[in-house]
Amino acid sequence: MKRILLLAFCLALLCACSGRDLTPSAAAETMRAVVLEKTGDTLLVEPCDDTGASLGADRYTVTPPQGSDAADVGDIVEIVHSGEVLLTYPAQFSKVESVKVVGHREKEQIANPMQTYESAEYPDFTVVNYPDDEDLSPDRFWLIAGKLAQLDYEAEGKEICFRIAKDDGSDISGVYEVFEEDALQEHTLADGTAVTVRWRATAAGPALAEWTRGGYAYSMYLPHSPMGMAGGLLPRFLETDVREN
Repeated sequence: MKRILLLAFCLALLCACSGRDLTPSAAAETMRAVVLEKTGDTLLVEPCDDTGASLGADRYTVTPPQGSDAADVGDIVEIVHSGEVLLTYPAQFSKVESVKVVGHREKEQIANPMQTYESAEYPDFTVVNYPDDEDLSPDRFWLIAGKLAQLDYEAEGKEICFRIAKDDGSDISGVYEVFEEDALQEHTLADGTAVTVRWRATAAGPALAEWTRGGYAYSMYLPHSPMGMAGGLLPRFLETDVREN
């Protein structure tokens, strides 16, 4: 009897380890999207229909779980996800259950508004005096829609999204979070310039700081950090400036 039970246990363990169960959960939703860019295992995708746009974003980053199809640029994929969207840009799902390739679109037909750069020197302007040292340096440089610069950082394991664009009165943060706090603070830069910062935050995060200076708008967003951490980093970002090319 013991041998039978042991054999049954081993068979169950073998079945459990033989592969990932990709059967969608009861609450799962599906989005069809085209792959715009592939960086390592991460895909930048654009929704092909309103299943993605209705969730509040036009771009998503997706890391396919084990057992998913191998997708590449131009592939049309079906993404089974939790339905919960993290408020970043590009947006992310809190959980991705599977990614399946269902078609292909020619690469030249894809209009990708996010372009990567080697530095913060863009066609129309160059971002200068931004944080860049051993303790805090950008991981990646982007230009969105040809006019909005984005520098991605990580500090103490927390993401920072720093954006700069010509100030036309619009919100450049790309953040749609509902915040608990909304306040204005006055700061003085090293050269004596006074800057008014709008702070929006929740007790445990996220935190968003926005300001204008010299005809440009700035935003610093920490999606997973409290206002205290963001406040400690803010003075370094406030010194950032723009030089027009």
